[in-house]
Amino acid sequence: MDTKNLIEQFNKTIDLWIDQLNFYDYHQLCLQSNADNWSLGQVYEHLIADTKYYFQQVKECQTHNENAVENMADNAKEWFQNNSFPNIKMVGPPDNEMPPIPVSKKQLLEDLTKLKFIMNEIGIEISKTSYKGKTKHPAFGYFNSAEWFQYAEMHFRHHLRQKERIDAFLKSASFGNT
Repeated sequence: MDTKNLIEQFNKTIDLWIDQLNFYDYHQLCLQSNADNWSLGQVYEHLIADTKYYFQQVKECQTHNENAVENMADNAKEWFQNNSFPNIKMVGPPDNEMPPIPVSKKQLLEDLTKLKFIMNEIGIEISKTSYKGKTKHPAFGYFNSAEWFQYAEMHFRHHLRQKERIDAFLKSASFGNT
């Protein structure tokens, strides 16, 4: 996928998350179905934190040619070819911390808007760089800057499935209160 299409896809996906934020109040963003499940606000916080990490990886890859011959894991290759994570519930390592409850809905909006701006700047840089470096994803092998960029967008889309589950919970919780 070329950089222009990557940017367009990312903007479309992050705009969806930004627009959807309008449909929730702060209480709904913090409501968990149980102690083991994330609230929608925690999903937003997770996406923001992870995307910041992905941006750091993109920037790093644009400064060197190290690991240029390294590969991503076979399962990740399939995801990139399909431009999508598999439709399964993924569970991180047991030592992963729960994302924090958001400070405010306003802060989430500001963080997402800033991510969109940074992503667009970084996307333009990807097309201009002569470096072919890669950095290692903790579980899926080595990605170059464009792959990290694509991974960030796929990650946002993947969590739309989780958002659907949380929306169903919020809908049932609101009916229970009427």
